Amino acid sequence: MRSEHGLELMMEALDGELPPDGRAELEVHLEQCADCREEWVQLQALEQLLRASPAAHPPVGFAGRIMARVDRRRRYRRALLGGLGLAAGALVAASLVFLPLLWSLPGAPVDLPPLVRTWGMLTARLVDVAGTVLNSLWLTASALALPVAAVSLCALATALVASPLWLALVRRLRPAASAYSG
Repeated sequence: MRSEHGLELMMEALDGELPPDGRAELEVHLEQCADCREEWVQLQALEQLLRASPAAHPPVGFAGRIMARVDRRRRYRRALLGGLGLAAGALVAASLVFLPLLWSLPGAPVDLPPLVRTWGMLTARLVDVAGTVLNSLWLTASALALPVAAVSLCALATALVASPLWLALVRRLRPAASAYSG
């Protein structure tokens, strides 16, 4: 039966980390333990086989791809934490702004039940204002849709006409530029 201490000594010897006094201890142990001696012969043969086999190299760009993936994860984590921090800060700032306003409303005492009633009224007003703003945005967008579409079509037509003219001009100027560079 092989011993754990003998196996540790063998591993350190194979790794080249065994001090000279440990080497002597290993040799004494191998003389006394037949199981460890057999294990030592097999480990040395395996070590020679591994050293003689060719090393496989990673594919080209492997390290760059791994580092890019690590960098993407790091940026994603940083952006996520930053967004959460920003949201928390915005919530605290909004609380600091709106809570004093609620307490300063006329007829709103500091106790909780009137504050809850005021909160419901404030929420209803905010929903009404948001609806009015969204309706205004929709009306503005629908009024601008036709002129914006017309301007976009004119810009597209201009780009389609100007592109071949620009390419022709660049082709004519390119040989002249290369004649002076030589």
